[in-house]
Amino acid sequence: MDNNDLRLLTDYLADDLTHEEKMAMDARITHEPDLSEALRAEELHLYMLRAAARAEAKSALKAQLAQAPVINMYPRIVGFSLAVAAALALVFWIAMPERPSSNALAQSYLEPYGLNLDRGAAVATLPAWDSVANYYPEGAYNRAVPFLESLIQTNPEDAQAPIYLAACYSQLGQYAKAVRLLEPLTSSTQFGDVAEWNLALNYVLLGETAQAKPLLERISAGNHYRKAEAKALLEGME
Repeated sequence: MDNNDLRLLTDYLADDLTHEEKMAMDARITHEPDLSEALRAEELHLYMLRAAARAEAKSALKAQLAQAPVINMYPRIVGFSLAVAAALALVFWIAMPERPSSNALAQSYLEPYGLNLDRGAAVATLPAWDSVANYYPEGAYNRAVPFLESLIQTNPEDAQAPIYLAACYSQLGQYAKAVRLLEPLTSSTQFGDVAEWNLALNYVLLGETAQAKPLLERISAGNHYRKAEAKALLEGME
């Protein structure tokens, strides 16, 4: 962690980074514990600042109300009323929960698909699946990738290896690669719901909201297991 990292974290929270910078920071936050911890500390710091500002605004409003004369001339009443209205507006603005961006929400929802492997009947693929089973749960996605790629080459019709490979790419910040794998999997009877949800998330993280919105609208309107999260993402896009 250095001063440049702190500046990037501040810009990240303020949504002042470019799309490419956001993608790079998302990947770093996922894989660098120090940076992830610093982000949580900065978020807590901002929360405390907002709480202090809220308390100060409420105190100022109480002081004005306590000092207000019972009988006064019309101009002073108008001025006092405007001051009260301004103070109330400030309290309301500070108290309003800050809506997270769709990008931040998508990043928080992005999680690796649970490991529940069917290694298949082909003896030749067992060593590769064993390696995936070792690396994937440990978060060593870059080491699992070559074995998953070899499994796809060995059996292109199997949907299991692509869904795990897409999860690895997503966790590594390689969203475009994940999208290419997920798009044909949305029609899979076994992985369709998972593929559709993760495809929407990767579209959001790529900044391709036009492609993400129809998927999210379909997910939020049906009985999908991520219905509530899809609605939250749609609200973040407004």
